[in-house]
Amino acid sequence: MPRAPAPPPSMLRETFVHIPGVGYRTEERLWRKGIRTWDDFSVASKPRRVPARVLRRIGDEIVRSDEALRRGRHRYFARNLPPRDHWRAWPEFANAIAYLDIETTGLSIGRDAVTVVGVFDGTRRRSFIQGDNLEDLPAAMERVKLLVTFNGSRFDVPFLRKAFPRMALDQIHLDLVHPLRRLGFVGGLKAIESQVGILRSEETTGLGGFDAVRLWHAFDAGDDDALDLLLEYNMEDVVNLEPLAELAYEGLRSLCLDGGFVTADRLPQRSKPPARVPQKTAAEGPTSDGLVRFRAPVRRRLHRRRESVEVHDLLGDLVLESRGDADRGQHDAGSKLSILERDMDGPEARSIELRPSPIPGRLRPLAVHEAQSLEFLDPAVACGDRNSEPATELDSRCRAIERSQ
Repeated sequence: MPRAPAPPPSMLRETFVHIPGVGYRTEERLWRKGIRTWDDFSVASKPRRVPARVLRRIGDEIVRSDEALRRGRHRYFARNLPPRDHWRAWPEFANAIAYLDIETTGLSIGRDAVTVVGVFDGTRRRSFIQGDNLEDLPAAMERVKLLVTFNGSRFDVPFLRKAFPRMALDQIHLDLVHPLRRLGFVGGLKAIESQVGILRSEETTGLGGFDAVRLWHAFDAGDDDALDLLLEYNMEDVVNLEPLAELAYEGLRSLCLDGGFVTADRLPQRSKPPARVPQKTAAEGPTSDGLVRFRAPVRRRLHRRRESVEVHDLLGDLVLESRGDADRGQHDAGSKLSILERDMDGPEARSIELRPSPIPGRLRPLAVHEAQSLEFLDPAVACGDRNSEPATELDSRCRAIERSQ
């Protein structure tokens, strides 16, 4: 009976850019020389173009990296890995992971409040609700070493820092917005789910950030069913981060090491709508699916603020002036667009030049599927700190053709 092939090494053990003085070019030179993992460094011949002092530093840091990984010291990697490469640590810290999403009463950190926080550790689902058990969130996050969000760097984490100043938020943070854009997926969370074939339940299909605010206010006015729907919507946001994290990890690893591309067909089992979660349980506590539910009396005794707030769409920061189909704005590369960009402090009107996002080996229209916080270049690339991505061409129909160079 033939022996099964050994699993490939983890991307974290193939990583060198967390070492001071090592950039992406040096890391690639090491890979080309046959130094694909930390273990290879001591036995393989070294690249001539890498200075001896850098090679000595690499050797010393590999020892510290191996020790940190063996002891599960996540702060070492959170501190030393470039933020755009936190995805590389996803498998190693999956046993202490938290997929997280929050709902709030608006976009302003100063004016608005966190209403619901959903947390999923790969097995158990938990919902933390304002006025009932939201204060238990810091204790639940104490053992988390890897945090996975969607746009959490700009939204979830700043809100949580304001709401819980003493809560530890020093985890390795995989914000899926940027890895997925590097793979060519554009739009908000719902749009990307649709692109990869992740379906939502019938009850939550079509709901967005505006509806989450509306549901909270309906619950605040006495509609207990609105809380059930809000919790279900939020938890779907949370659990759907898991297959997207897997896709981002496999896709970026393939691009880094093999120059290949991984498509959404890696997720065939995620194309079914999620099973309907029971609205209520007879007693307080976790249900069979691990989601903590609350009795109606518990919901009714929650202390809630009753004040009017300005409602924003929490999923979208950017509104484009589109032409043609109202649901799909298409624009030529190089054209100027008037935008209304919303951040934590409110809206700001300005104009931008639309630039195609570089996606190696793929063909896609320059389109915006929904209002979103749009970035056409990785911030590190825009600042000149990183290598630029492969060039982009436009065909006769003004579609971006991205090719590997």
